[in-house]
Amino acid sequence: GAVTVSAGSIIIDSQGNTYLPTGIFSEAKSGSSGNAGTINITAAGNLLVVNGGSISSSTFSSGNAGTLTVSIGGIIIDSQGNTQSPTGIFNDAVAGSSGNAGTINVTATGNLSVLNGGEINSSTFAKGNAGAVTVSAGSIIIDSQGNTYLPTGIFSEAKSGSSGNAGTINITAAGNLLVVNGGSISSSTFSSGNAGTLTVSIGGIIIDSQGNTQSPTGIFNDAVAGSSGNAGTINVTATGNLSVLNGGEINSSTFAKGNAGAVTVSAGSIIIDSQGNTHLPTGIFSEAFSGSSGQTGNVVVRGTGAITLSNGGELSIKNSARVDAPGSIVPTLLTVRAPQISLSHGGQITAASSGNIAASNIQVDFGSRLSLADSAITTTAQDGDGGAIRITGSGVLSLHNAQITTSVAGLSGNGGDINVRANALVMDTSFIQANTAAANASGGKVNIDIDALVPSGSTLFVGGAAPFTFAPRVFGFNVIQAAAPTGVSGTIQISTPVLDIIGSISALPTEFLDSGGLGRSPCAIVGGSSLSQVGRGGMPPRAGDLLWIDPAIEVPATPPTGVPRSGMVAPPYRTAGGNARFKTNPCWS
Repeated sequence: GAVTVSAGSIIIDSQGNTYLPTGIFSEAKSGSSGNAGTINITAAGNLLVVNGGSISSSTFSSGNAGTLTVSIGGIIIDSQGNTQSPTGIFNDAVAGSSGNAGTINVTATGNLSVLNGGEINSSTFAKGNAGAVTVSAGSIIIDSQGNTYLPTGIFSEAKSGSSGNAGTINITAAGNLLVVNGGSISSSTFSSGNAGTLTVSIGGIIIDSQGNTQSPTGIFNDAVAGSSGNAGTINVTATGNLSVLNGGEINSSTFAKGNAGAVTVSAGSIIIDSQGNTHLPTGIFSEAFSGSSGQTGNVVVRGTGAITLSNGGELSIKNSARVDAPGSIVPTLLTVRAPQISLSHGGQITAASSGNIAASNIQVDFGSRLSLADSAITTTAQDGDGGAIRITGSGVLSLHNAQITTSVAGLSGNGGDINVRANALVMDTSFIQANTAAANASGGKVNIDIDALVPSGSTLFVGGAAPFTFAPRVFGFNVIQAAAPTGVSGTIQISTPVLDIIGSISALPTEFLDSGGLGRSPCAIVGGSSLSQVGRGGMPPRAGDLLWIDPAIEVPATPPTGVPRSGMVAPPYRTAGGNARFKTNPCWS
């Protein structure tokens, strides 16, 4: 039957009792054939589910689980270190059952905290499907607090041994979502069933592993090793800012026969910063691992403000699979769009293939500025074609010790094309390359369409059959190339009406000063020559002309005592009064 509970506030706490379950239940137990009932819980105050306590409407048999609805002021779910009894809100299709799990609807007008092994979970371990999970709160915190024994977070998964599909997850909050220290949100598949769609609509988001290397931290929708189902899509929207830090991830990947899912992220400003974490990748990904189907998903990252990648943070589509029919894999696209995009200190936008599949393509759209400093936008392939890179913006593309490359390193595969359209391109020890090392292959096409090109040191190397090796911090070493040493070099087209792109001296659109030789200072006593800026207008029209200063100064015909005649400009001319009128030299005081 249905269970309805209404109270001011509610505490469910097993207090360490591992012999009997503690909580609120309506379940279809093992051996039964009926359905579980619904559960409705309301409270104006808070709900605390702690230390092995639980709320469950699961199925252990052929019957279906019921719908579970919680409407509360605030919620805390915390195992408090209890590793014997699951702590949280559950609606599962348990191992051995054939019925479907039910949906979970959780609404908190205040905050929701899922801590230290706590869960909100509707998964399938059997033939039935998992249920959908919908969570709405003022703000949400998911923090494992270092618990490595139990997962901490919000889940709807197709678990190992099941054949049903995972359910969808929808999470909304007017405030912030914090996923930290091993916390996670996941609708993945570990079996033959497919993962569900995962949607997050939030005010602001912070994903930060805080140094936790034992439990992945982030938002996941994967086809896990041993499964045959497909990973699901991830849609994340933040009206405020998104920060992915220190090993945090937003990731839909495949480790198995199924396909990876698409990932779409939209936010105000987006910061991706590994903060020196070298143990876990930090960023937004779709990846096909070795032994998988090789099918990655599209990745779209949009910021209404700035996108900043630093300290190894990355946006990427990677593929390390080798398959029998690489041509059957559908090419995918990594799209990055924001008014300002900045990459520094190893930040990357990359599409890489280390197997025999072509690398994915990259599209970058920016407004006023795209800046790369000690960083890269690259597609790389081993034995497949290099992916294409298209960069389009209305402002300045600035490269400082940076690379834009679509290269192939293995035995087969053509270099990918590079297309750049911007107002200006500034290159300071930077490379743009579409090379291939494969025999009888072609380098990619490079098309640079800009209004102004400014290379450091006025030096730019264009073309060449032998690939240049990137050497950061070698001043003036700028390269645009599409080389194929044992094949056919690609084409390079550079359109810029302002500057000579080969770094030669260009005529300026103005008249040159006719110096007639070096200017001579009339103040000099010794020989030699010099250039001096004097008078109101600087140098006279010709170096040999007189330096005139107005107004004229009346002086006697004989210079004042102590002033040599060489200090005055001759000859004098007579005034009506008979005295000589001299124009004075500015050196004369």
